[in-house]
Amino acid sequence: MRRTIKLSEQSEHVLRELANKAGIAEDRLLDFLADRLLQGELSLQPRDGHVDFVVSYGDKLLLIPAKQAESVEPIRSTPGVMGDDACTRDTRIPVWLLVEYKRQGLSDGELLQAYPTLNTSDLIAAWDYFAAHSEEIERQAREHREMA
Repeated sequence: MRRTIKLSEQSEHVLRELANKAGIAEDRLLDFLADRLLQGELSLQPRDGHVDFVVSYGDKLLLIPAKQAESVEPIRSTPGVMGDDACTRDTRIPVWLLVEYKRQGLSDGELLQAYPTLNTSDLIAAWDYFAAHSEEIERQAREHREMA
């Protein structure tokens, strides 16, 4: 499962310094760190159940505090994205499509497998949104069926 960690400005600064000291271009640092993770030379560990991470590289430890996640609406319409249809979080997965798949008999588990960027909370938000905005979602689904 892919997970994104937003770093604080302080951590970004420390990572830039690390890149400079290691002779790695800043835009390649994340690739370098990912490579070290895959090779088992680097580990990320949650600190006390918080969003901060301790990076250990060799015998060095570096605390990387992550930024608090910005509040993201679970369902939103973004002008110019997916025809302005209501989508889950910051994805391009429209609610109407999830509803259509559900009607075809797909379970929540199958939807989560088909769309690994979604989680259970996303589906709950989609079903709640559909319950509260059924006319909008039905119209979007109908428009897409007609275009097909």
